[in-house]
Amino acid sequence: MTIHWRPARIRLWRTCLIITSALAVFWPCRVALGWGHEGHAVIALVAERYMTPAALAKAGDLLGGSTIEAVASWADEYRHDHRETAPWHYIDIPLADSQIDVARECPNGNCVIVKTEQFLAVLKDANAGKDAKAQALRFVIHFVGDLHQPLHVADNGDKGGNRRYVIFERHPDNLHSLWDTGLLQHINRNPSVLAVELEGRITPQDRAEWVQGSIEEWALEGHRLAQRVAYGDLGNGNPAMITPAYEHEADPVIETQLEKAGVRLAYLLNSDLISNPAGQKPETGVQTGSSTGNPQARVWVNANSGTYHCPGTRWYGKTHAGEYMTQKQAQGKGYHAAAHQPCL
Repeated sequence: MTIHWRPARIRLWRTCLIITSALAVFWPCRVALGWGHEGHAVIALVAERYMTPAALAKAGDLLGGSTIEAVASWADEYRHDHRETAPWHYIDIPLADSQIDVARECPNGNCVIVKTEQFLAVLKDANAGKDAKAQALRFVIHFVGDLHQPLHVADNGDKGGNRRYVIFERHPDNLHSLWDTGLLQHINRNPSVLAVELEGRITPQDRAEWVQGSIEEWALEGHRLAQRVAYGDLGNGNPAMITPAYEHEADPVIETQLEKAGVRLAYLLNSDLISNPAGQKPETGVQTGSSTGNPQARVWVNANSGTYHCPGTRWYGKTHAGEYMTQKQAQGKGYHAAAHQPCL
């Protein structure tokens, strides 16, 4: 399958050829653009599905009648003439680390985590002008997508995978570009079709579980995926061959990250575009359960997230690290039910 790259990117790549010493060949240097236009469009379409009518109307007003999807890649376009904003799209958390050192990895607040929080604060600020809110909204729409791309939140001494070379479909590429667009275009080139497909898989329990946590915790989720999948399944070759097995492992990760980004973007905009009573969070679509459920129910514990999943739910028996046990055992060990819904 031949990937058709946009002319603007091609012109940039032709000016950026890197000689790999091991192969003594020219290698294309790809421009890192988050998920690329397609991925950001998918995230925006999913978000629009879960935004409240009031939040959608407010967004449309701020965007001059444009949709969330239409401006999803605005921040990449803005960056071309405002190079100082380039570091705002990522945070280089060392691959071997398990926590974020903001002072080291986000100097002067120039990283995707801090900038997302800053622009969300502008949206909530009653004293901010309409133009400032409109720009903040455009950045938030894009940055929430960026922080769900695992290679925008991880670095292995290779510029977030930009200097880790791969061969995909017999063509040279780099790891970052592969995750930005290469694998995604292999899944589905049509953002509208893919968004509908992904929406059909998202359950109310997924939505309730995914909106838990902070922006920093969401970034660390992506970092763990970079450790386990993006780099973990790559092998030692440079360039590394992208095998069907690698793609089989990576594709579901990409799809889930797009789903999470869309749901979380909607959650943030539902909360921050429309004023809520103090301390009240937007609706997630699932009521919180208070019972302990059936103690003998056989659950699947996700050792990475600290949650357990009930039979018949999406992630039952499917997360990378986990084990089966009774619900009583899981609760006794400190695990909590996904979406706070004990198994009945």
